[in-house]
Amino acid sequence: MGGVAVFGIAALSLWMGLNRPDLANVQTWEAKDSLDLVRIALVVTGGLGGVVALVVAYRKQRVAEDANRREEEASRRDEAKLYNERFIAASQLIGHDSAMVRMTGIQAMAGLADDWLAGRQTCINVLCSYLRMPYDHIPGDHDLVRGEREVRLIIIGIISEHLRRDSADSKSWRGYDLDFSGAVFDGGDFSGAHFEGVTSFHGALFVRSEVSFVGATFSHGTTSFIEAEFSGSRVRFEDSSFVSGGVYFGRATLSKGRVSFSGAKFNGAAVGFSGFLLSGGTLSFGSAKFTAGPITLSGVRLEAGELTFWESKFMGAMVSLSGARFAGANVSFVGAEVSDGVINFSMAGLTNGVIRFGHTAFLGGEVKFSEMRFNGGEMVFSDARFDSSSLSFDRAVFQGSTVTFTDTEFTGGGIVDLSRAVVRKCPPVFDSWIEPPRGLIMPPPMKDFAGTETPPVFAEQVSEAIAAADASES
Repeated sequence: MGGVAVFGIAALSLWMGLNRPDLANVQTWEAKDSLDLVRIALVVTGGLGGVVALVVAYRKQRVAEDANRREEEASRRDEAKLYNERFIAASQLIGHDSAMVRMTGIQAMAGLADDWLAGRQTCINVLCSYLRMPYDHIPGDHDLVRGEREVRLIIIGIISEHLRRDSADSKSWRGYDLDFSGAVFDGGDFSGAHFEGVTSFHGALFVRSEVSFVGATFSHGTTSFIEAEFSGSRVRFEDSSFVSGGVYFGRATLSKGRVSFSGAKFNGAAVGFSGFLLSGGTLSFGSAKFTAGPITLSGVRLEAGELTFWESKFMGAMVSLSGARFAGANVSFVGAEVSDGVINFSMAGLTNGVIRFGHTAFLGGEVKFSEMRFNGGEMVFSDARFDSSSLSFDRAVFQGSTVTFTDTEFTGGGIVDLSRAVVRKCPPVFDSWIEPPRGLIMPPPMKDFAGTETPPVFAEQVSEAIAAADASES
């Protein structure tokens, strides 16, 4: 059939190439006409032969491609079947009563995650879900408690090891979601890990022992410690880097133990502690560097324990303690350096405890105490240096706290502005200067004491002024 078709097409082409002659009326053929006819026939036949060859080659290619596709589909089915069989086998081992068998299953599941890219997130979910299961974390000597703890530490170690791998590594787990919501951590090492996906420690409980995030990097993704509870553990974020994305500790609770960000670098990520409750223990930002990004401690409640920023450097970040309630904790900025950015205490309230700015260098930036309420406790600026920063007490109310500026040094263009502060009782206490130094802006003479105009109150006048105010009230 193919030959007949080719012959027919060749004849038709020949007839059209001769300008469709009337074959019924042809009388004679000249030699020239015969030669032209032969040439045309050869050309047409050769072209048609090429077409036929192309068609045949195309059909062969299609057949080969179909065969390859069927082979690939069969291979994928076989591969999927193998992965599913491995997944089921590993899951069964993880559910075994024996801790040693569970460890074997966990290693198998991690190996499957490395090999099975399409199912990697599913395998990671299984490992995380194991940590979310109910866990008797009460210390005990029996084998069940020790074995279960070892199993959980192995899972944490496997996940951490994969988060330390470079993102170009085919076995890296960076960027994948990790859900530890409500999990109990009585140990674990996440040091050096890179958190780039969505990671949740929401409502997690950190008890006893130590959990390390030392040198970890938080970037791109979101990490949540919202409503986490730190009770007796040491959770270390020392030398960690907060580069981008968000890390949130909102409504978390620290009742005992220590959560340390010493030496951490806050360089762009949004870090939030809104509603954080410190009722004991220590929350430390010692020697940390705040260079960029919003650091929000708005609305924190400090009832007991310590919040420390000793020797930390504020170099451009927006650090907000607005609306914070200082009701008993000791807060320290001793040895800190403020060179840029903003530290905001606006609308905070001090009723107990001590806030210390001893040996703090205010070299730039701005510290706001606007509308802060001083109703008790103590704020101390001892041996501080005011060079180029601006401290604003706009509409701050001095009701009952002791605020002292002792041995402070005013140089350069530093400003402490109390001109719009409201002094009802216990005004700020300064050194025994005859005249306020440049950079200290005091309120105009007031009639708050004994009903007569009183110059700005300095150290030698405070006791007399308060006594006179008490006498006038009685």
